[in-house]
Order: sequence, then structure tokens, then C-alpha cells
Amino acid sequence: MECVFQADAVPQFPRRLGPIEQARSFTLVWQLTLWTFVLASPWEAAAKPEASLELASRVQSLVRQLNDRNLEQRQAAEEALKGLGIDALPQIPGNVAGASAEVRQRLDRVREHLERLAAAAIVQPSRVTLHGEMSVEEALNQVQQQTGNRLSGYAQRPGRVTLDCERVLFWEALDRILDAGGLDVNSSAGQPQTLVLVARQANSRPRLNAGAYQGAFRIQPVRIEARRDLRVAELRAAELFGLRVTLEIAWEPRLMPIAIRQSLKDVRAWADGDWQFLPTHSRGVLSAATESGISSVEIAIPLPLPQRHVTRIARLKGSFEAMLPGRVERFEFAEPFTQGTQQRRASVCVTLDRWRKNGDVREAAVRVQYDDPGTALDSHRGWIYRNKAFLLKPDGGRADPSEMRLSHQGPDEIGIEYEFDQAGNADGYRFCFEAPASIERISVEYELSDIPLP
Repeated sequence: MECVFQADAVPQFPRRLGPIEQARSFTLVWQLTLWTFVLASPWEAAAKPEASLELASRVQSLVRQLNDRNLEQRQAAEEALKGLGIDALPQIPGNVAGASAEVRQRLDRVREHLERLAAAAIVQPSRVTLHGEMSVEEALNQVQQQTGNRLSGYAQRPGRVTLDCERVLFWEALDRILDAGGLDVNSSAGQPQTLVLVARQANSRPRLNAGAYQGAFRIQPVRIEARRDLRVAELRAAELFGLRVTLEIAWEPRLMPIAIRQSLKDVRAWADGDWQFLPTHSRGVLSAATESGISSVEIAIPLPLPQRHVTRIARLKGSFEAMLPGRVERFEFAEPFTQGTQQRRASVCVTLDRWRKNGDVREAAVRVQYDDPGTALDSHRGWIYRNKAFLLKPDGGRADPSEMRLSHQGPDEIGIEYEFDQAGNADGYRFCFEAPASIERISVEYELSDIPLP
């Protein structure tokens, strides 16, 4: 979000000034503009007053230092602004009237750096701190408040739980509470970015430590199958015999991965006695796309049949790549629209290619381009269509699109067209498009142990 300063906020000078007076006036105008930003910043009211004022004062001082005569001082100020972290992002002025081109460039670099940090921060794991005895419902309410992960289906659930959790990963804390309350997760309940809890079946095993907790992910072996085709020699057709270990990979519901990729070369397994066996087709890659309303995916890892005396997999180690959208940003375009208008946040650039009025219908065409998206924009990925687009009407109302269609698709960009019916003939509309500011790819290592063989 940017703050745009009106021209009347900058003092006007009625007569031509000399060089020295011009320099003094420039400094005065710039400092007044900075103080206007600091004192009028709309984010201060939402933050803690003391911390917000201290941070605002620090930002104001460093931004003023960007205009220092000494190059080293200007460079130091830029690095110091970057070092303030994402809390300072709302305080960075978007348009400082009267600032030099160098100052504007430095502020742009600071803002881009902090936007990238903010986009990446969304994928960091949540942690829970809970101590003492409380009801299951109260504990789950606290988990929601501390992590931002939405949970449903547990209202008025009986039972109490005693917890001693100090910055415990979300999944471990949740499993402790679910075991105490006799609850389980319905991973296919169909509620987007929400974990739906249900009563546990009588023969279900405890969830705690049934798998591995790694960051924002929970990895659990859920099935293991062995097969052997007696008609075929083993050396001729390895794909017709072997083990298949199915892993369920779940994520915090506030996150919605685009895809999970498991390279088989990154998987190792050991049986009793440290006998090691590698996956069949070790050059292969298993990929699982996610769906809205489904809170986990399953990946089946192929392994060779072990010797007959082996009764369990002692250890199974691997790592997979999770492709995750970063923090969602809103891109807002106001009338009068200019074809080709661009806005950038972190690693994404959104371009309004076309805006057209056709009677009561409004038509908008946007182009979304990412830096290094990997395979996130492949044709079979549906996540990009879940991004919200809408109109804000002059009267404050909101209109959602009646139609949406793909206009073009490339390796690093995608074009989408929207139609809005019955929008009316009035001017003053604003077109809003929301999209992740980045696409993050993280490697998740896991180790599972003591998996019984059939």
C-alpha cells in the first residue's frame, strides 16, 4: 500500500529563488513531507503506540539521512532501513514530494526488499504456547488465536486437557489436544483453508508422534502395500513387484500449497539390521497438486521388496519441495484507467492491459507475471484462478465478476479477462486484483521410523 501526497501538501514558492535558497527550500519541503507521512500514517493507530512511534521516528530519521551529502551515510541509511524488518514496511513513504531521483530509487529498493521479506514470512511455521488445564474447546480457541489457523467442528466438545507447550509447532500442539478430546481431522471436508475436526473412530490410533513434524508440515505414513506378480521374473519387470509406502502430507490451513514434489533420489530407507534399500525408479519425481478444501495430499513411494525376514522399515528419510504462495497483496487500479498500467510487489508484477465499458458491462484484462515461478504457472495448475478480482463501486459497493477466462499463458506470466455485469454507467470505479506477492519454494526434510511391514 502506498501513500500518495497531494500537491497542496507541499509549500508553494511565489518567487524565483537563488541556488542557496533553492537548496534550503528543498530540504525544508522534504522534511515537512516526511513529518506529514510520519504523523499521518494510517498504520500507527493499529500498532502499539510506543513501538509505532519509536519505529516511525527511526524511519523518519533514516529517510532524512538518505539525502545526506556523504555517500557512505546515504548507503548506511538504506541498509539500516532494510534491517528494520517487515514491521517497518508500512512506514516507508511511497511518494516523497521533492525527493531526488537517488532518494526515490533507494526507497524503492528498501520497499522491494521488505516486501520480499514479508512475502516469505508467511510460510514460516506457527508455534503454540499453552500451559495448564483447560477445556478442549478453550485450547483449540487458543490455537486459532495464536496461529491464525482456522479450525471448525469442535464447538461445545466435552473433555479437558493439561498442556505444557512452550513454542511448540502447530501440528504437535494440535495432535496433543485432539488425542485428549477424541477428535480427528477430516482432510476432505471441503472448507477452504480450514481444518474440519470430527469425532475419532473407535479403532483409530493416537495422532501424537504418529509421523514427523517439520515446520508447517505434518508427514505420516498411512498405508503400506506389498505386491509380487508371480508370472514375471523379478529382474525383468521391477515395476510389477515391490512395496508402496503412502505418505500423507498435511500443512497448516492458513497456507495453501500450489504443489508438493517428491524426488525419489532424495528418499532412503533402512530395514532391521541397517539393511538399506533405495526407491525403484530413483530418477522419478512424484508431484501432487493441491485442491481447495482438501487439507492434505498423499504421495506413494515405491520401494523394492525387502528380504522375507525383514518385518519393519526402521527408518525412512527424505525431503520434498513445497511450492507455496507468499503473502497476498491487493493491486488497485482507479479510473481513469491507462492501458498498460503496472504495479509491482516483491516478485510479482500485475498489469492492467485493458479496461473497457460496454453499456452496463465492465471488461478488465490483467496480466500477472512472476520472477522465477518454476512450474507454478503450468497449465494444469488451478491456484491462479482462486485469486480474487472485484470492482469497488463509487457508492462503496462491491461487484464480483460474472465471467472469467484465460487469455494467454506463458512460463512466467498468465493473462486473465473478467466481465462485470450490471456495473452501471457511473464513473469512479476501482478495479481490485489480489495475488501472492511471491512464489516460495522450500525444501522439507523428514524422517519416519518403525513402520511395520504387511
